[in-house]
Amino acid sequence: MNFGLVQTGMLAGLLALAVPYIIHLMFRQKPREFKMGSVRFLREIMEKHRNRKKILRWLLMALRMACIALIALMFARPFFNELSKTDGDERLVVILIDKSASMQLLDDGVSLTSEAVTQAKEIIRSAEDNTKFEIAFFDHQVHPLTGETDDSKGNASQPATTSQLLNELAVPEASYSATDYAAAFRWAHDICASSKSDLRQLHVFTDLQQSGLAWSNVEPMPDSVKVNVHDLGRDLPNNIAITRSTPSRLVVRPGDSTTVEVALLNSGPFALDEVPVKLDIKNDTRTVHKHEKVKLEPGSVERIEFELPKLEIGLWEGSVTVETIDDLSFDNLRHVAILAKPQYRVLVVDDDDEEGFLSETHHLQTALRLAPAGKSYEESPYAVVADSIGRSFEDFDVIVLANVQSVAIQDATRLKKFVNAGGGLVVFGGEKVTAAGYEALQDNGMIPGKLLDVEEAIDLPWRIATWNKDNSIFAPFNDPQHGDLRQLAFRGLIKMQPSTDANVVARFRDEIPFVITQSIGEQGGGVVWVTTSCGSRWSNWTQSGMYLPIVHQMLGHLTGLNTGGPLQEALLDTNSEQLESRVPGVFRSGKATQVVNVSPRESETERCSVEDFASRFELNIGDQEIGVPAARLRRASFSSALDVRQNEIWHWILFALVTLGAVEFFLANRTVA
Repeated sequence: MNFGLVQTGMLAGLLALAVPYIIHLMFRQKPREFKMGSVRFLREIMEKHRNRKKILRWLLMALRMACIALIALMFARPFFNELSKTDGDERLVVILIDKSASMQLLDDGVSLTSEAVTQAKEIIRSAEDNTKFEIAFFDHQVHPLTGETDDSKGNASQPATTSQLLNELAVPEASYSATDYAAAFRWAHDICASSKSDLRQLHVFTDLQQSGLAWSNVEPMPDSVKVNVHDLGRDLPNNIAITRSTPSRLVVRPGDSTTVEVALLNSGPFALDEVPVKLDIKNDTRTVHKHEKVKLEPGSVERIEFELPKLEIGLWEGSVTVETIDDLSFDNLRHVAILAKPQYRVLVVDDDDEEGFLSETHHLQTALRLAPAGKSYEESPYAVVADSIGRSFEDFDVIVLANVQSVAIQDATRLKKFVNAGGGLVVFGGEKVTAAGYEALQDNGMIPGKLLDVEEAIDLPWRIATWNKDNSIFAPFNDPQHGDLRQLAFRGLIKMQPSTDANVVARFRDEIPFVITQSIGEQGGGVVWVTTSCGSRWSNWTQSGMYLPIVHQMLGHLTGLNTGGPLQEALLDTNSEQLESRVPGVFRSGKATQVVNVSPRESETERCSVEDFASRFELNIGDQEIGVPAARLRRASFSSALDVRQNEIWHWILFALVTLGAVEFFLANRTVA
């Protein structure tokens, strides 16, 4: 238990202790003696009274001096700093081991990660008995070892012994993630800052890859923590890497062709001639093989293109491979995929007998086709079919009900099966829509709430008041340049009371829902309800430039186009937490397929020096020899007390001051009396 002061200068206030003493001496009474016969019998009583008042005055002076001392001490802010039970002799050793993809580099046939584990075990074996270890591997995130073991009764966790730590510290499986030093140092900083050990040491095993320095800032490590950076990397390794293998179009129409653009990096010191590169890609029935040879200068990037033939419908997946032997093998192969897919098929159903411009769904169909009636636009993601609800749903991706008067029980059951299988349902309101006509749809859970009455505006139209800025339907309109949703006017709507599991993504005034979404089933199906008409009878939005993008965003919400489309490329980087896998490959993720590859920056072999590394993260570099224990750290001085103090006691001093003040007030009145 150490005692300290935050503001030592306030102790100068103790000089004021002389003030009560000086006042006491100045006003000390010196009575004169008068011999009076009439009071000579009271002499003995008066003598006792004078002695009692003298004691009270001295006690009063002591109380006042104590109050002044407490005031000075309170402003000095004393504290007690509790050290560990070993009184600071326990050592804390934190070990960080880089396991990012670049640490797969081989040195005499041994990976850098294996070498790091071997050296870390030597530190553990040579440690003193009172050393506590915190060990973690890191790539894009930190993977700590538990460092604890259950006791014999299984009731609590105990610190692991040296042998248990050595057994647990094994070479991990190969990682393909990128390096993020900031994440590792944030974890280590929290461990060191919360430790009460007087001796704290950090060991970092890494290849000092320069590309890992450019990420977010981190709080500097406490000065008392001595950091040992163990450089395991190699300068100018022999590495040929494929840093890019991207089709010019990820999604093509069946029968179309495309190209695959490939970039190769030679980070080695020598030029290479006739390096073979091949592309293998296939679907269920057909395989395509392509071969090229390329010359690579040292430190250069060369680009080639593979021209593919016309592709049949389906998912084509494969890889690009550079056939060479180098020190890093993980970047010699890169996955590639192409989806040959027709347009999304949309069935539009309405009960309107009108045709042409007077039809309820005329503007809706035109917006989806991106072409006038009777024509089509190949680049539109949607192919529209207008028909009755009795048609089979198997060939469609989205069903749109536009002002349909009623839905029969058998049709509601078919819609439920369609949505549960991953389909999308969009429902637009209108004057024909009633709760009675949609009772079967309500019973099958296809309505995200309870339908109420149709209401038409009398004076002022309804306008969109608020919308969910994070929802994919209206997210583009967060930018005012894309249009102001508040300008749209609506003269009629169907009031609805949303269910608890529904999401109201846009509202009119008075919190009246405009667009409601709901996810249904485990296959990614969903419903979008629009409480107004898709035509021009209830609103002017069909005349606005915002109508087309709003309609496309509604269907894109159900088909997955708003979140990247049916085929998506992703990198194993620090910002890729939503990936289905942390290894390269082609994986299914909901309605989409993910093509996951290693970040190209892990193929960059440029390294920084230990000094630059320490300067970037403000590290206090200690002895760089492996296994050498750090020197005893200095105890915190008054200037750093704000960082290490545990318990300030000024509030207890204030309580004592108030108590002494009350006693002084009472005693002062008695003394005067």
